[in-house]
Amino acid sequence: LFVLPVMKNLVSHQTAMKGIMRLQLLLFFVIPCLLPKLLIEGLSSPISGKKSIKKVAIVGSGIAGLSLAHALVNSPDLQKDKASIDVSIYDSRSSMDYEAGAGVQLNGGMSVLRMINPKVQRAVADAALPLEKIQSRTKPWFGENAFDTLLEIPMEESIREQGGNVEDTLIIENEVMVYAIMRGALQEVLMNTLPTETAEKIKFGKCLVEIKGNSDGAHVCFQDGSTEGPFDLVVGCDGVNSAVKEYISTGSIPKFGTRGQQALYSGIRIKYAIQDENVSHDKGEGAILRQYFGNSAYSLAGVYGNGSGKSPTKCAFLIYADKNYLGPFKRKSISNGNSRSQDDENTDWSQDNRISTGETMLKQIKEFE
Repeated sequence: LFVLPVMKNLVSHQTAMKGIMRLQLLLFFVIPCLLPKLLIEGLSSPISGKKSIKKVAIVGSGIAGLSLAHALVNSPDLQKDKASIDVSIYDSRSSMDYEAGAGVQLNGGMSVLRMINPKVQRAVADAALPLEKIQSRTKPWFGENAFDTLLEIPMEESIREQGGNVEDTLIIENEVMVYAIMRGALQEVLMNTLPTETAEKIKFGKCLVEIKGNSDGAHVCFQDGSTEGPFDLVVGCDGVNSAVKEYISTGSIPKFGTRGQQALYSGIRIKYAIQDENVSHDKGEGAILRQYFGNSAYSLAGVYGNGSGKSPTKCAFLIYADKNYLGPFKRKSISNGNSRSQDDENTDWSQDNRISTGETMLKQIKEFE
């Protein structure tokens, strides 16, 4: 998450940079949980002449954006303290896509989500699969075995043995809060459990091009010519090529489609494959994630929950080193045609761009055996 607080003296980029607070989040739910507490205990009341936080713009309606929206408008703590926050959400996509993305593992995030709203946490748990075990295997050092087992972690047993804060945090009503869920299914639950008045204010097709600040707050400007505001707080939850991050870092927002052009190619390749249908999985059975370590490669395979009452989804991921990698270079521009260079293969994170990599992935896995 990238957070842009608005001060009364926000009249120029130079002045704005003094009031900018950049927070980059590694876990989806930590900041969404903390913000309501901050708003209740301080930011929601005028302190030292600072403006009260009453209107918030969230740029991006992915997992982070929807989680933050819940934290601001759907938290019992806020309702108890009668804190009223008006939230508007903007997304550059044409609509929400619940089939996009792969699987994610939720553990501590589930506990934090419960702190935001227990009903939302329960809905996410019902849409997911309990994570039973993680297995780590490697290419055998000796003998003719298919693999050597590095370790096996039975999740519930391991968490209960830890005791203390781990057990208190991850075990709720005798249920271990460790799950595997598809990204799209998680987004769908977070969307469907938003209060109606907030869900109705999510606007799609809104590509951010500028943020303007003045004495009444911040105004967000979009590619379609529209402007929304004023807002007391603008929060960027708009992904790896975040427009809000670009504004915080440089004071300007590059045109859509050119963001991330200066990224360096790391030489690390990532591919994933998804099987939505005909997944063999017994009802009531939990998820098992299997890791494999090979020569300059790592793979992960497992089954993930895909919504309450729906069949689970199988995912496989392959991470490997590019054998032709020579050093850090700027990546090549994406071709205007359908062909894509190898360097561009993993740099387009648009959910609307779907490429079948099944045959290529299987071929590469065999190379690392």
